[in-house]
Amino acid sequence: MITLWARDRINGQRLNRRTREYLERLGQEPLIAAQSATTALLRKLAAETGPHVQLGETPLGEPVNVPLLELVKACGLTTGGMGSGKTMFAMLPIAEIVRRLPGLKNMSFGVLDAKGELFERALYLLGERLSQLKGREQEELRDRIVVIDFSSREAVSSYNILARWPYTDPDFFRDKPLGDAAGTPACRRKTVFAWWSGP
Repeated sequence: MITLWARDRINGQRLNRRTREYLERLGQEPLIAAQSATTALLRKLAAETGPHVQLGETPLGEPVNVPLLELVKACGLTTGGMGSGKTMFAMLPIAEIVRRLPGLKNMSFGVLDAKGELFERALYLLGERLSQLKGREQEELRDRIVVIDFSSREAVSSYNILARWPYTDPDFFRDKPLGDAAGTPACRRKTVFAWWSGP
């Protein structure tokens, strides 16, 4: 015969075990919900039409395939410490675009790179792609490539848009209104802009 003490001890252990399992499940529910939402979003992105680029994998090993158009038309900022992979991340969509050139007509890219590493990698990819193409396709891609080197002493234009114009009073723009209430620019400002941009 089971005594009252033995019955309470057996039921108490069972109750403790079930309580612990319930609390663990309760703690895992937000994680499971987030994983489910992530999986659904990744499947939706992968199902979209057009070229895709694989940005990596989730911790569960699911590929992160994003439509290339979503990356190209969006504005973004990538930050991180030295060696964290910013350049390699930026190269993913660039490499996919270059791989599809010159046939890809609705997308292009630009590289502004203070250090030069991303620029050099993009230039290398373009050179490799040009070497793979022949004839008209190669010529078409060459016509689409524009390189502007802001560090060159031979500037694209004769003025620096960030510098004050020669012979301009340092306080000129500070002291002048943008225009009157009707939106007409101030006369003197008009003259300076006309002089600056030529006849």
